[in-house]
Amino acid sequence: MVRSHHEAYNGSGYPDGLKGEDIPLGARLIAIADVIEQAANSVSVKRDEYALTSVSRQAGTQLDPKLVS
Repeated sequence: MVRSHHEAYNGSGYPDGLKGEDIPLGARLIAIADVIEQAANSVSVKRDEYALTSVSRQAGTQLDPKLVS
């Protein structure tokens, strides 16, 4: 799961170029958590809103849209 959490849902990620549901479920969940953590730690106000907005914007490209919803 850790190896694959940098894969992108649209296939543009690394290290193996996996796409969609070829990416292990655990890795897709870790990717969402990673985006939430990075976004929340990048601002000092309205961290929760910013994190959720960041996740929503990446649904379908970087992140699994089904899991984001």
